[in-house]
Amino acid sequence: MQRWPSGDFRVSLRPTDDARHTRDRDDATDVMWQAIRRCLTPSAGFTGLDGPVGESLRDQLRCHEAYALVPALGSAERYATGETFDVESWRPTPGRSRWYSTKCGNTLGTAPSGQSQTFRPDGVQPGQTVTGEHE
Repeated sequence: MQRWPSGDFRVSLRPTDDARHTRDRDDATDVMWQAIRRCLTPSAGFTGLDGPVGESLRDQLRCHEAYALVPALGSAERYATGETFDVESWRPTPGRSRWYSTKCGNTLGTAPSGQSQTFRPDGVQPGQTVTGEHE
């Protein structure tokens, strides 16, 4: 997870092979959304997940899961969605009709500026570098 002084944040979720290859994409998205909700609690300083921000995060997550097996072209990444599913609080909800054209919302909204803090809400030291956008 990355968090900026403005309060904007990015959650990077590494899907399991089962989640990436499932036939029930909605169920996989629900399981991942619940994992995100367990981390982004009001006691950890995250509010508004039942409003527009939560709607956008969940829509971004649905998009990543829908395109989970699309291969990356012209990139070192295996998948077009990247190795992680990154969802960002500053993105507006793209909606299904714009998932593909906006790269799951990655072309929408303005990324925060300034230094971010990278951490895991459970206090464990992050084992991976957060890379953010996937082209």
